[in-house]
Amino acid sequence: MAAQNKVAIRILLVEDHPVNKMLVKNILKRNGYHVGTAEHGLSALEILQKEAFDLIVTDIKMPVMTGLEMVSYIRNRFQYPIKNIPIIAYSAFETEYDMLRARECGINECISKPSYPEELLNMINKEIEKAHGLKMNH
Repeated sequence: MAAQNKVAIRILLVEDHPVNKMLVKNILKRNGYHVGTAEHGLSALEILQKEAFDLIVTDIKMPVMTGLEMVSYIRNRFQYPIKNIPIIAYSAFETEYDMLRARECGINECISKPSYPEELLNMINKEIEKAHGLKMNH
């Protein structure tokens, strides 16, 4: 299911677990996305101030700054266009309440780990299409 995107889509992957980071990064790269990485929410905020991204995929439970803290910061303290960047939480959600809290913080979509790569890719394509008006190849 390799995406042949004509537009270079840049995704910031925020994940503290090295194996999860490597797996997701490889899935995204194999599907034509350009991927930057951050170890936790605070490093992601620093990267966002220097580089432009089209979408963020983030874990929730991380050291230093959690995904929810990072998203709240982005939504409340950054200006357009960073403030409106689509954010997908890719995390081990334990309850429906965890997903509800994530959405209340400003996360656009939630997907539980583990999942099939196609689920994550479909969600990314949907959010890119909504946010940027681009038609992604599925």
